[in-house]
Amino acid sequence: MAESQDATVNIKAFHTSKADGGEDFIFKNAPFLSEKGDAKDPKWLTDGYYLWTDSIKFAEIWGKNAIKSDSGYAITECEISLLNSELLDLVGNVSHQEIFEASFKLVSYKLQKKPKDVIVPEVIQYYRDHLPDEFPWVAIKAFDVGDGTKRKMAFRSKRHDNDMPEITYFPTRQQICVFECAKSKISNVCTTIYPKEGRSASGGSSAKGKWPRLKERK
Repeated sequence: MAESQDATVNIKAFHTSKADGGEDFIFKNAPFLSEKGDAKDPKWLTDGYYLWTDSIKFAEIWGKNAIKSDSGYAITECEISLLNSELLDLVGNVSHQEIFEASFKLVSYKLQKKPKDVIVPEVIQYYRDHLPDEFPWVAIKAFDVGDGTKRKMAFRSKRHDNDMPEITYFPTRQQICVFECAKSKISNVCTTIYPKEGRSASGGSSAKGKWPRLKERK
């Protein structure tokens, strides 16, 4: 059965932020809009609300490795509800991947760059700024092979020394960026904090200093 173009997609996601302001402040205000990017430090998927999808794993890794704050970091669990037509899915939709790949040629021509020199946020930003009618999405889901994506497995054994079996990587590090205009698509917020010194030797969270899980925000 063909899926309706405007079927609702519900995504469980985790937002990592500084723990500045304390539990009540974060509970009332998270998720937080990303800081504005620029040419030297562009945001991966341009400006918006950034969340890690499905699992808390990469939210924890990001908090541990990237958040620089004496107060530690907070992880806010959310539910994102979008229509299929509102989500540019570069993880699970091959048609969207093909559309995005083709857009590199146009943007490279407009920016007078070689396609191989154009980066992902430049493509997204160009469409958002100059071709909004051709960019109907309010959120983008994407992945990279980054920190924490360490395991790879072949689909078959090597047949000879020079053979290169097809492989897959997992778990994939997936993020979603919800644009500011679509913040209302993010709901059901509940928060847990992992203080700077409150981690166990295994890399998980320790019970000491942990905020209790909060009820859903109405």
